[in-house]
Amino acid sequence: MPMSIKPSSFAKVFVLVMLLALTGCAQKIIDMSGVPIFYPSPQPDSPLRKADAAWNAANMREAEQLYQRALQSPTLSAGERTMALSRLAEAAMANKHAGTALDALNAWKRLDSTVTSSESWLRLWGRAVMALPPSQAVSQALAVVNAPQEAVPYRASAAGVLLARGQSGDGLMWVQRLTSLYTEAGQKDRVVMERCLVQTCNAMPAGTLVNLLQYTLPDTDGVFPWSILLLEKARREGAQMPSDMHDPALEGTTLGRIFDAVFADSAIIASTLQGGQTQGQTPVAHVSNVPMYAGSYALALPLSGSYSALGNKIALGAKAAQTELNSRGIQTELYIIDTDRADWLNRLNSLPPQCVTVGGPMLPAAFEQAKATQAVRQRAFFTFLTSLGEGEEGRTAWRFFTSPADQIRTMIDFAGRAGVRRFATLYPEDAFGRRMSTMFLQAAPAGGGITSRSYPKGNVSEWNAVTAKFVGSYMIGKVPASSATFEAVFLPDSWNNAALIIPCLFFNGEDRLLIMGTSLWEQGLPGGARLDASNLSLVVFPGAWNAASPPPAARNLNALLAGQGEADLWTGLGYDFVRFAAALHLAPGWTPDRVNNLLRVAQQISWSMAPMVWNGSGRASRHLYVFNPTRDGAQLVTPQEMGQRIKQARTRYDRRIRSGKQAR
Repeated sequence: MPMSIKPSSFAKVFVLVMLLALTGCAQKIIDMSGVPIFYPSPQPDSPLRKADAAWNAANMREAEQLYQRALQSPTLSAGERTMALSRLAEAAMANKHAGTALDALNAWKRLDSTVTSSESWLRLWGRAVMALPPSQAVSQALAVVNAPQEAVPYRASAAGVLLARGQSGDGLMWVQRLTSLYTEAGQKDRVVMERCLVQTCNAMPAGTLVNLLQYTLPDTDGVFPWSILLLEKARREGAQMPSDMHDPALEGTTLGRIFDAVFADSAIIASTLQGGQTQGQTPVAHVSNVPMYAGSYALALPLSGSYSALGNKIALGAKAAQTELNSRGIQTELYIIDTDRADWLNRLNSLPPQCVTVGGPMLPAAFEQAKATQAVRQRAFFTFLTSLGEGEEGRTAWRFFTSPADQIRTMIDFAGRAGVRRFATLYPEDAFGRRMSTMFLQAAPAGGGITSRSYPKGNVSEWNAVTAKFVGSYMIGKVPASSATFEAVFLPDSWNNAALIIPCLFFNGEDRLLIMGTSLWEQGLPGGARLDASNLSLVVFPGAWNAASPPPAARNLNALLAGQGEADLWTGLGYDFVRFAAALHLAPGWTPDRVNNLLRVAQQISWSMAPMVWNGSGRASRHLYVFNPTRDGAQLVTPQEMGQRIKQARTRYDRRIRSGKQAR
């Protein structure tokens, strides 16, 4: 019988293999500016207490007064002062006090000169200036746009205000200034500039927009800022985002004029037309038809030890979600705690009491520490573990990560829909391989019997002989043949090892099998010429990240990460968790039953990864994407398509066997 191991040991092995499979993942701490990694909860007599209470109750009039009073205190830390200023500006705008909002934003700028490149600050500044009387708005904007020492996105926002206000009756001058600044900017700043101009154009007088658009030409329609002006015109026309932007019916329409435009924010057309870029949002807004709420959320991640490459990617995705939520008016505090520090639980316990939702930890040892200190009773942990102990899931904590069962269920379901009925496993003699093979054997239908064989881990010289016995290889003249009766094989190993095993199957005469892998292949698969795709047409593996055809949320994440690398499984994990937590909206006094009830709504967010679902008992599952490895990267494949490939492979096999018999 295969040796069994503890779930916690299996999870550790799984995370270790995932880490080793990563390619090109630098060991560095990300820039966490703007994300409070940790600061203690205000003391009971803190001047922020009452102000925070008014803010959380959405009492903006009282919050404005209390934050003004609190900011007079010399005892506030820099982090507390920054948060108070941002909330004062938001509250003042909600109360139509644009001057007070600008005073708060300027004070925030004096504390942090880099904030004028951030989207959340610029959005507030743009709203405040546009709310001033026209002459005052022009004066404020001119002072910024003519200051070369100011950040490019800040000057661009000012130029946008001048464009919207029709300064000097010559909008073309500000169009040219915006074009120049956009050319000067990097990709990340261009995303911010586009989004801020969308917001400003939203408040542009109709006559100004009409006058500007009379100067557009076909060769400038898709160029910033003309593309944004046309997008605003399409929004005002009530244009609907079509499923195919190249629909011939769009030709000649305002929207059709920009379908070939290249935006730095690839999701800006959809978000603008669907109302994602609206003015004057309250701290509660609807995103993808699921309400998301302002709040405080925590992540417990390894940021300085052996797993820091993964932890920092998750943190980067979480920060992107925070930026997105804040830009929508959903003020989000994010606390990221390093579980590699000995005092991480003390830091967790010192978080504000309203911060009750925790993402992580991602290592079993850290989760055991949390259980030993009863931290799991104070906060709701959504762990990044592959499994939890018996009876723990949905009661002690929740799972927010793909499990081995998810992978196996996806593969078996896919194979069945492709017409496969008989299965086998070929696995390495290590803890991960044995555990995955055992789980597969327990889950697979037993019709026709199930074959299982192991091979020695690392001893490549023996793999061909093991494979020959596995498929019952024999020769028909000079033609290798197989006596295997199974139709699919599950191969739970790294991609590097699977790439050596698969040719052995072919060498020994078996080229008809559906070969199924694990999510490890999602990270370890090489691309381009490095991948020998000649024998991979029947190879599939499950994955949570769909780079081949990313969903809208994944495209949003990529835009938010502009200049910081491509989004992937790990950044998607952090991004989805923060937005999920904002939809879950837990409060102090939560209970497991309350969490399980709220999951029914929270799980309906727009996921960047394969969606997760929870049953009424809080047990998670995920039906993963299925990919086929190609030189162009992992490509989605349907069961119907794979079923046809299997039939073709069997026909080729039968033809080869007949040829061998005739040649004898």
